[in-house]
Amino acid sequence: MSRPLPRLLLPATLATLPALANADVTAEQVWKSWKAELDLIGAESISIGSERVSPDAVTIENMQITLTDPDIRMLATLESLRFTANGDGTVDVILPPAMPVTFTAADGSPSDRVTLSIGFGDMAMTASGDTDSLTYDLATDRTTLAITKAVEDGEPIPVTATVFVNDLSGTYSFSGNDPQVISYDLAAGSIDLLMEIADESDLFNITSQFNSISVVASATLPEGFDPNAPEAAIAAGLAGESSYSYGPSKTLVTIMEDGLTHSAIITGDGGGAAAAINGERLAVSSSLGGLNVEVSTMMLPAPVTISLGNYNIALNTPLARSLTPEPFSAALGITDLVIDDMLWGMIDPAGSFDNGPISAEIALSGTLRLLFDLLDPEQAEMMLDADMPAELHSLSIDALRLSGVGAEVTGSGAFELDYTRPGPIPDMPSAQGSAILEAIGLNALLEKLAALGMLPEDQVMGARMMLGMFANVVGPDQLRSTLEINEQGHVIVNGQRIQ
Repeated sequence: MSRPLPRLLLPATLATLPALANADVTAEQVWKSWKAELDLIGAESISIGSERVSPDAVTIENMQITLTDPDIRMLATLESLRFTANGDGTVDVILPPAMPVTFTAADGSPSDRVTLSIGFGDMAMTASGDTDSLTYDLATDRTTLAITKAVEDGEPIPVTATVFVNDLSGTYSFSGNDPQVISYDLAAGSIDLLMEIADESDLFNITSQFNSISVVASATLPEGFDPNAPEAAIAAGLAGESSYSYGPSKTLVTIMEDGLTHSAIITGDGGGAAAAINGERLAVSSSLGGLNVEVSTMMLPAPVTISLGNYNIALNTPLARSLTPEPFSAALGITDLVIDDMLWGMIDPAGSFDNGPISAEIALSGTLRLLFDLLDPEQAEMMLDADMPAELHSLSIDALRLSGVGAEVTGSGAFELDYTRPGPIPDMPSAQGSAILEAIGLNALLEKLAALGMLPEDQVMGARMMLGMFANVVGPDQLRSTLEINEQGHVIVNGQRIQ
């Protein structure tokens, strides 16, 4: 079973994620809001064993929620659900101790099945506001999500898995009609993951803990929102943004296979991610820091370690076809990657290369004009076959640094492209701008590669000739190259015109 799990899990999430408002709300109004939210996320059916409504309370027994995706059907069962007015305009929502959730194939075949149990702990949930704007304040010592049974092709899968969310608290809000806005702001002291897959001879076991988790998100839903057609919904006005962060983490992995035991200890200082999307743009970013991996295996005499100071990636790009250029940016950074001496010795047994930290950083920005709408499935398909899916109008190399094995390359530059004037390359626009590249230790690196036979001597000779043609020596094994394209379209390298 495949990709629809995030959407199918949403009803279960709403049960655990349900600013204070001054208006009053009744128990029956909160119950009606719950049903509206389930309709919003595309619940195929809601069946209720019994429903008792009084002026101060609503009690629901044996509620079943069915949600069907093209591939998977989900059935969630709440044995009891109670909404109780507190007399001050707020309503307590009382959940059962646990909620079973079953996933099966959409055609009803029992050969593939996964059953989960979601436990709510001692959750306290209170709704406040009015019928147009409800906010749920929640807190619990621990919520759990556990796989209780898994079957694939009619055969049981020997898997046990449990996720514990500890000291969860925060708010979940639902407001407006056109558009509707959903937002939440949650924090957890820690999240623990325990999973094991075992058969008669093999074992896979993983234990993880992430501390100080924070999640903030909001979504604006257009009228007629269809959760089964996200691309159309975004084009119609769906917009959202979210971010999460976590602190120190530790993961233990054990693998037993073919009589051999392998293990790993993975620790980190923390990280996070953020995303924002609407009909016009997409922005995503992710980072982590202080990563350390220690691997032990019966195939090696001692543990080996790999550490990473920091990793980050970011992208901000237009999504819609436009008549004028739109800004974009992209960045990728890997800082201070350090490889264990023993592991490095397997790569470089002669110790020819410097085993210092390895870093790579590149950051680009500029403007471009998309010729297709990426959110239109038909146009996105056409874009894959197009010779020119977009027009690049400007490009800036904001950062460029590659360092490691005793060499370093840095650079910067900026160029403008003019599509009203033909360039020196057929079917390409004219360009204007300049860039500077500098290299330290490059010749020494080439010599070591040649001495080890990793690079043929004729290729080393050719590389040196190219460096001599396009770079100036500015210091001991230090090269600099300046590239310029002037207004007339002339290409100038280190002050000499080559085209």
